[in-house]
Amino acid sequence: MSMTVDELKEIYASFPPEPDEVPRPHTWPRHRYSFRNHVRNDSIEDFLNWSTVHAIMFVGDVHWVHDEVDALMQSPLTWPRWRHAIRETMFGHPRRLPWMAETSGNMIHQAYHLFQWEQITGKNVAKLDCIVEFGGGYGAMARIIRRLGFKGEYIIYDLPELAALQSYYLSNVGITTTIHTTDGNAFPEPPEADLMISCYALGEVPTELRIAFLARPFKSYLIASQDAWDHKNLYVYFNDFMNEHPELKWKAWPNPMLKGHYYWVGY
Repeated sequence: MSMTVDELKEIYASFPPEPDEVPRPHTWPRHRYSFRNHVRNDSIEDFLNWSTVHAIMFVGDVHWVHDEVDALMQSPLTWPRWRHAIRETMFGHPRRLPWMAETSGNMIHQAYHLFQWEQITGKNVAKLDCIVEFGGGYGAMARIIRRLGFKGEYIIYDLPELAALQSYYLSNVGITTTIHTTDGNAFPEPPEADLMISCYALGEVPTELRIAFLARPFKSYLIASQDAWDHKNLYVYFNDFMNEHPELKWKAWPNPMLKGHYYWVGY
């Protein structure tokens, strides 16, 4: 059943009061504060144009998106599959690419992450039974994976403000998921999923939450991260995590599109 604007507003109104002092910029407390302001003051029907969405989770017409779509198009046998998966909807009024109006830079960018996992592992995401995503943005990755044919259980873990936004978006574009909140170190224990995806979110949470979540083993991993965040060396952290799990095959490499960004794929 699709969530309405009024229902989203009611969920946000039920959250605990905001801090009296505005959190410092470029932190998740500040992003949460900003999302609450957007829901109160801005058009929810246009939420994919909110400044905070574009600042932290919606890639636009940047130069490296051209290279990412070229990678998706490299095989005439698989491109129709990816092209179907990245086709945009009108919901949320996402900004389309002027040179490929059927999609957006963000849909291409999310698909490119997943393309890396399929290329390294040789697996098709549609054939998995259970996927866990830590930090689901507004739900773009979940939508892409469903459109690729995945029919299993899809579980997202995220902050309350983002979890509500994901429910609003995904319910209105016909995508079924289970969404759990992670506020502090409290969250329902994830299953031993076939794939755990985290594109940047694991690197941007408190270390204690990251350790608690990664204590649950998964059968495969797709991790994307910057080399550092908030003075924490994430490159070393995720390399250490990889070395602590020799039961899996691993590949780690720099993202060729973005300097200082890396992938870790375990399978």
